[in-house]
Amino acid sequence: MFKKNNFWWSIAYLLLTVVYLSKDSYSGYVLPSYFIAFPVFFASFILLSNKGLKEYLIILALIFSGAGDLSGVAGSLILQMCFFAVAHILYIITFLKKARFSIVGIVISILIIGFVLFYIIFITIKVPGNELYAPIAYSIVISVMCVSSFLYNWQYRTLFRTGAVLFIISDGMIAWRMYMDSFPYMSLAIMASYYLAQYFFVNGALRRDNQSSKTLITV
Repeated sequence: MFKKNNFWWSIAYLLLTVVYLSKDSYSGYVLPSYFIAFPVFFASFILLSNKGLKEYLIILALIFSGAGDLSGVAGSLILQMCFFAVAHILYIITFLKKARFSIVGIVISILIIGFVLFYIIFITIKVPGNELYAPIAYSIVISVMCVSSFLYNWQYRTLFRTGAVLFIISDGMIAWRMYMDSFPYMSLAIMASYYLAQYFFVNGALRRDNQSSKTLITV
């Protein structure tokens, strides 16, 4: 039954995502700007309606993510970053509750944080210092989120790690567009990777919480 339900929610989420991604210049039709949050709010509803769900922090993270989407289309970048930062903090708490610390995990953590900070410093080298506080703070939060996903040691951890990496890619492209330049279909690539990241998180949560056996596993 779970496999069947998981298939249909995945199809519905995919359709909502495709409808949004194919709007405007890609298809000629126009959607209300707030439709950007529909796929994520739909995903939160799916999790909330799942009887086997044990982790409500992911639902809250999705709701804050949707609020971040709406803030973005309203033109409030700082508010958008704040909402997404809260969402990532909720993901961090979720992952660290089932974390397993190891030498490999620590090395991966250092590499991820180092790479993200180097990337941000590189693309903002000409930006005034007082304008860097918010993006650097947000970069640290999303780096820790990605790190915590690699320390996460429970069922379907690969799904969560994939989602975390996709978040890094999506936000990395946003930062590149803001401080460097854009490239064709960049907005499409940003939103596609973002929606995929949320999909992997939700799919991982659904599979994990519907697993009858929740035995801790080793990396």
